Amino acid sequence: MEKRQPPEWHDPLFDKPERGSDPEGGKLAKAAVAMGVCSLLVVCASGLSAVLGVGAIVCGAISIKRGEDGEALAKAGIILGICTIAIAIVLLGIYGLKYLLGGIASALTSADDALH
Repeated sequence: MEKRQPPEWHDPLFDKPERGSDPEGGKLAKAAVAMGVCSLLVVCASGLSAVLGVGAIVCGAISIKRGEDGEALAKAGIILGICTIAIAIVLLGIYGLKYLLGGIASALTSADDALH
């Protein structure tokens, strides 16, 4: 009689599957770069740039975490998203100061007219 060997057991949490080619082909990395470039193109036009910038950061981070192909593209998308958000914050601050100082200037001129 032949002795049967017990089946080999694999722990799905700790066993790493062998890495082959990426079936997705780095789709999230490509999406991160596309959103990053689009967000830079519309940064002065609308608030949509901040949403696209956040999307670029999220897609790039997920792509790196999953280990997809195109890690350089994912990093580029993250950098473009961060730059877009930084530019949007600076522009928001400039526009905010413009309206704040414009309101103060108009209040001062109206008070000056009332004094004369």
